[in-house]
Amino acid sequence: MNDKKLWRKAQIAREKGTKRTDFTARRVAFYTWVDLGSSYLLSDIDAAMLWSALQHMDHIQNTRLAVWDAYDHKLLCPPNCVYNKPSKKLRANAHMYFSEFNDPEMRTILVATHYVPLDVSPFIEDQRSKNLLPAGEPCVQATKWSKSLVRLPLYADLSTQKVKKIITAMNEFAVSKGALRLVAADEDHWEQIRLLRNQNRDCFTFTKDFTRDEHWNFMRKHSDTYRVAVQNGKCVGFIGHVEQDARLATSAKGKGVAQFMWESFEKEVGDLDVKVLLNNQRSLSFFRKLGYVPDAKALEDGQNPVVLHRDTQL
Repeated sequence: MNDKKLWRKAQIAREKGTKRTDFTARRVAFYTWVDLGSSYLLSDIDAAMLWSALQHMDHIQNTRLAVWDAYDHKLLCPPNCVYNKPSKKLRANAHMYFSEFNDPEMRTILVATHYVPLDVSPFIEDQRSKNLLPAGEPCVQATKWSKSLVRLPLYADLSTQKVKKIITAMNEFAVSKGALRLVAADEDHWEQIRLLRNQNRDCFTFTKDFTRDEHWNFMRKHSDTYRVAVQNGKCVGFIGHVEQDARLATSAKGKGVAQFMWESFEKEVGDLDVKVLLNNQRSLSFFRKLGYVPDAKALEDGQNPVVLHRDTQL
């Protein structure tokens, strides 16, 4: 605390309302009660459990982070999904993973609610009725979140099998049967990605076919950033990025798949770099429909592939 008076009061409250801190520092010859306080120290049993947990802190933390990352990587969140995933900025120490539902009524049907916002809790309302607290401004955002958030299970002993079960249940709910969906690129998809990539090699800067070994080495490094478009159990496209440099391809029957993948992926990843070969009219036309145009300076400098950027006037 940067307020010495508050720090003094905190010391007294911590020491059961006494000035024991002064006694321990030998500033006084005895100590007694001078204000309100309580005993906030852990019991021996609680302290022993905490000490044991701290000795395994790295394992516990890494396990929680792995569960958070599994949710974030494999939960579907297509356009117009009934819920949104949390921002990656909220990963931190993996305290919780939640989905935010757009329709509070649907959230209430699915799961039990959790906390009531503090400003409308019975305790606060009772304090205000007794004029012990001012009315204050309503906590609008807290109220909104209380009606829309669903916390997914997240603890160190959560098994991989249970995480997969939770992800499957959420994904089945997120999209209707037979609908086009974007899923995390597992190793089972790598060969399909390679074949699609080679079929669309004219869309890539490196135009020759990738061998299986070359592609496998690439996917081992970058598969976490790749997604696969699936419809009726078949892979109809893929999209991914390497350090924000985007790349995608679809099957011959993948009408509308590219736009679906781009809109879904951009929503998840954020801003992506777009580079297209000047002779690739198909890609230029596709991105033009999405509002991308060649960068004027890149064209002037003769860059090929050329960088595209969004034209806000389109």
